[in-house]
Amino acid sequence: MEHAVAQTHQDWLIRVAEIFTPFEEDLFRDLGVRRLVKSLPNGMRWVQLENPALLHESAALKFLRWKLPLEHAWPCQPQRMHGFVEKAASTLREKFAQRSPQAVVVGALDPSPAGRYYRTLASNLRGRALQMFEHVLQGAHATEQQDPERMSLFVHIGSEGLFAGMATPRAAGGYFPGGTKFIQQAGDAVVSRAGAKCVEALHLVTCFRPVPNAGSHWLELGASPGGMTRELLDRGYQVTAIDRAEMHASLIGHPALVIRRMAVADFPKPAANFYQALLCDMNGDSLAAIRQVVRLSAGLQQGSLVIFTLKTHGQSSYAEINALHDEVIRQSHPLRHLSTVHLNYNRMEMTIFFEAG
Repeated sequence: MEHAVAQTHQDWLIRVAEIFTPFEEDLFRDLGVRRLVKSLPNGMRWVQLENPALLHESAALKFLRWKLPLEHAWPCQPQRMHGFVEKAASTLREKFAQRSPQAVVVGALDPSPAGRYYRTLASNLRGRALQMFEHVLQGAHATEQQDPERMSLFVHIGSEGLFAGMATPRAAGGYFPGGTKFIQQAGDAVVSRAGAKCVEALHLVTCFRPVPNAGSHWLELGASPGGMTRELLDRGYQVTAIDRAEMHASLIGHPALVIRRMAVADFPKPAANFYQALLCDMNGDSLAAIRQVVRLSAGLQQGSLVIFTLKTHGQSSYAEINALHDEVIRQSHPLRHLSTVHLNYNRMEMTIFFEAG
């Protein structure tokens, strides 16, 4: 691959959700972006940072879906290149095998239906790379079996070429190149878009801690119409769902579901250690919502997972969203803040992971 471009640690791939592109100037400033090298599909940006060591301290971090040190780039047109898979796999082995990644994960820069060719090419490249890396891989052949704290080789390919680097799934922002996988929603079982948001949150939170065991009892605030409720029930959880609005008819009578038609503020504080997890997707004022979460967290077992949707309605600027987020974190005591992420199925909102106690 004589045309490959060697990268320093100052070169990074970051992914900015389309809804946050109006804030890109602010994001780049806080990230210390010295230069935008290239804009790539799916919100990916190849940037050079002034001081990469400060990346994980930046207020902009929660706006990013993905961040990866770009250690190898090959600007090319794979679709027009004979033997691309073999050449790419050989070069990846030469450059990264001695570092013994736990996994090699390859994805298309454009995962949409328009990128079908490159999704297939990514699958073929991953298969060949796994053969070449077989003697050094550290056990995680399946993408979602990666240890979130061990280094993986992530590879992105598209019409612009190949881009690769090593990071832990936790540091990069997920187990898949670009973040989380696409959640397919179809059929009569779909209650609302929020269901996919729940699936994605439960997938991504494993970068930071295990999900609750099946049979655990969730307290869900702002549950109607029940998209998230359905996903929790389908995973074998018990759910107490609170909302003044009606739940979807398909959920009525489910043996593992208790519905309380009332305002969350009127729900009495539960007995200690009654619940093992809490999910809050309440609409409206996020500060009012976090106060209810803290009040009701008295009923959680120590170490329980809390998933909180930060609604940013009314905050129209980068600075305003940051200020709201920081105030929610401040008011969340005694919950422990694990991470704030922007999911594919989040709109102008973010998902915050906490742990109780």
